[in-house]
Amino acid sequence: MQRLISVRTLKPLKNQLFSCLQTLRVDVARRRRRIQEIFDQLTLEQVISISSYNFILEALFYAASH
Repeated sequence: MQRLISVRTLKPLKNQLFSCLQTLRVDVARRRRRIQEIFDQLTLEQVISISSYNFILEALFYAASH
């Protein structure tokens, strides 16, 4: 059984205010670590699947319609 990988734990940076540049840097570093954790969990089959032309095209159409 495949385990679902959640990226929803990352709140979008859009419209967020940071008290100083260092706070922003810390937040970006945390996001990079989380993204790396997600990448580390992907299997080869999942990478092939999400990098396929059809998946990317579907994602673009979805993004354009919302």
